[in-house]
Amino acid sequence: MKPDCNQSSRQTSIQLWLYFSCFIDLFGASLIVPVFGSHLRSLGFGNTLVGVLGSIYSGTQLISGPIVGSWSDSHGRRPTLCVILFTCSVCYLFLGFVQSFYAILLIRVLLGCVKHTQTICKTLVADEVSPNKQALTHARLSAFASLGFTIGPVIAGHVSEFENGFLYLSSFTSFFFLINGITVFWFFHDCEQTNRKLEHISAKQRRKLMKSKKKGIESDDDSLNNTSLSNKDIPNKILEVSVFRIINDLTCVEWSKFWDVFAFKFILSASLSLFFNNYYLFAQTMYGVSSKHIGYLISVQSLASALFGTQIAHFHALYSRSTAYIRKILHCFIVFTLSLCGILLAPGVMTYTMFLIVLNGCSALLRILTTELLLNRTSPEHRGSLMGAGNSINSSARFVSPLIAGFIQDQYGTSQVVVLSTSVAFLGTILCLTMDKFGQKSKSD
Repeated sequence: MKPDCNQSSRQTSIQLWLYFSCFIDLFGASLIVPVFGSHLRSLGFGNTLVGVLGSIYSGTQLISGPIVGSWSDSHGRRPTLCVILFTCSVCYLFLGFVQSFYAILLIRVLLGCVKHTQTICKTLVADEVSPNKQALTHARLSAFASLGFTIGPVIAGHVSEFENGFLYLSSFTSFFFLINGITVFWFFHDCEQTNRKLEHISAKQRRKLMKSKKKGIESDDDSLNNTSLSNKDIPNKILEVSVFRIINDLTCVEWSKFWDVFAFKFILSASLSLFFNNYYLFAQTMYGVSSKHIGYLISVQSLASALFGTQIAHFHALYSRSTAYIRKILHCFIVFTLSLCGILLAPGVMTYTMFLIVLNGCSALLRILTTELLLNRTSPEHRGSLMGAGNSINSSARFVSPLIAGFIQDQYGTSQVVVLSTSVAFLGTILCLTMDKFGQKSKSD
């Protein structure tokens, strides 16, 4: 009984520190995100260069994600998280002082390579929390992260209006990441399963490779069965074998079954990225909105996304059980497109804010619906691969969109980016309508 109590107490303690870490992480980042674009423009950078700096972060995130994940598997979550947080602290501090484009570019590359705090924290939940409590823990992690991103922009909007406001914000952000790193160093401890992973991984991998032999991956089994391998060589061999196994798994997936879901995800991410890379300038140009009010707008958006996301069960209840997911996605895309049209034509700030709330609510529902559709079509053994592919689709859209938005702003004006975002959303509506009609025709046949 006593060991169970100790285990429960340990899990509760870990959960509390994870909530704190996720909150501080996004709270610190949200002090920079709302004002970063305006800061770059105040340094004299054009919209195209601002777009490049936005894209480079998403691009390095796309590449570095699997590498950081593999590193945390072989070296432990706690050391990896400490390196991430302390590196981010230094980068954000320098971000407030440097004014050279290439220096800022280098900092953005470094941040993109290491800023995977939320991913590592979610992995820690799987490592440390019992399976029956993991769903609740993930939900609370998201809630605390959303709370951090709701409070931060309000503070950022006020502080940015002071002289050297961005320097203060970057210093605050650096301090919060430093506190987070110290917290992780003192209070997080890798579980015994993680610490002993390297001791037992060889035997575990051999068992997996016995199955992989049937798929043609035989040579790697011999290398791992070699008992002369040192502990330092084992992680490299495991990573090498994992790459082959991932490629083999991906080739077994029937990708033709999922192209429409990936298209929906790409269109949604591209439309949102085009709009939000531009909406500060759009609001400032059209309505004279200050940085302080932009902070409030971002907080309202975060709350709207969180509230709409929690109402997904009620949304499903509006439809009969036989209603296809494509029909639900179609309805959300229609409202999503109309809300962008409303933003483009809004006569005042209040109308703009109302349409902005609807836009964020629909985007939250669309993210959930496309994910559910993907999971419903996927067999359990391929869910990880397809979820990873979906994340890569989103990252690729966020990588391309800032470049396009910056170019269009320079060439045609701020409002034309919103027009393009609306056009992309309309394309998603047309695709949904086509797929819905095709589905109805298939049923009738």
